[in-house]
Amino acid sequence: MLKKGLVSVIVNCFNGEKYLRSAIDSILVQTYKNFEIIFWDNASTDGTKKIIDSYQDTRIKYFKSETTVKVYAARNLALAKCNGEFVAFLDSDDLWLPTKLEKQIPMFSDAEVCLVFSDSLFFTNNGKKRRNYSKGYPKTGHCFDDLLKDYHLDIETVVLRHSLLLNNNLKFNASFNCVGDADLFISVSLISKISMVKEVLAKWRIHNESITSTQKEKFITEERDIIMKYRKIFQGSLDDHCESLKLWENRLDIRELLLTWEKKGSSELRKKIISHKKLNIFFIFLFLLSLINYKSFIYIYKKIKPI
Repeated sequence: MLKKGLVSVIVNCFNGEKYLRSAIDSILVQTYKNFEIIFWDNASTDGTKKIIDSYQDTRIKYFKSETTVKVYAARNLALAKCNGEFVAFLDSDDLWLPTKLEKQIPMFSDAEVCLVFSDSLFFTNNGKKRRNYSKGYPKTGHCFDDLLKDYHLDIETVVLRHSLLLNNNLKFNASFNCVGDADLFISVSLISKISMVKEVLAKWRIHNESITSTQKEKFITEERDIIMKYRKIFQGSLDDHCESLKLWENRLDIRELLLTWEKKGSSELRKKIISHKKLNIFFIFLFLLSLINYKSFIYIYKKIKPI
């Protein structure tokens, strides 16, 4: 039986000693005190266990995999250990602000709300930072299509109603290594309302070792898998969501072209654009951009968007 008001905070970690203490400390100083930390050590070989052992707090519950598994398989193993009415997430390189849970949990007073998120601050170790929603806040409520068109949730900000997951047999896709959170949270939005605290309540650390930086191709492949899943689910009644899925596919096409430019150079990018089935005005613009080298393009882009 789930414990009313309790928040189970899942911390998944693999060789995360570099930033781990800061992450754990940011949970322990929460002004909302009714929480447990489900710490899942994905067979780390560094000093992770020693750091956790240094805490004398019974709310920290330590579990360790015998072998390293994919990140979302590890998240499912941690999820199975949760006792709380609510489930939240913090990776070992990210941070929470002290009032995060205090401000999010009251949003669940609406029985239809099963996911609450907040704004997040992206930051680098050299001091660069920007808010996720610096250009305006997204739609809340019933917004499945909005997430398909422009997925924007950051896992470190999300709190879920645990009973929704249990009652609908929802969990992370264990075959994913990059976008399992997007897959789960979009599934939640299909059957419930989502809500937002319009404040920065978490911080996402941007660094070169993160999956976001090292597995760009995998992100695209897994996102296409999610699109195929919904095309199968809505077979025969796809009209309601077809345009949203097309917009997502268009974004992936653009990212794939940019990745070709980054990895294989301008000539390969131009070949791919010319042979592309969905040639449009943006592709022509990208073709013209490719006349400069990729590093120059990134330099200009970062001047506009620093992180």
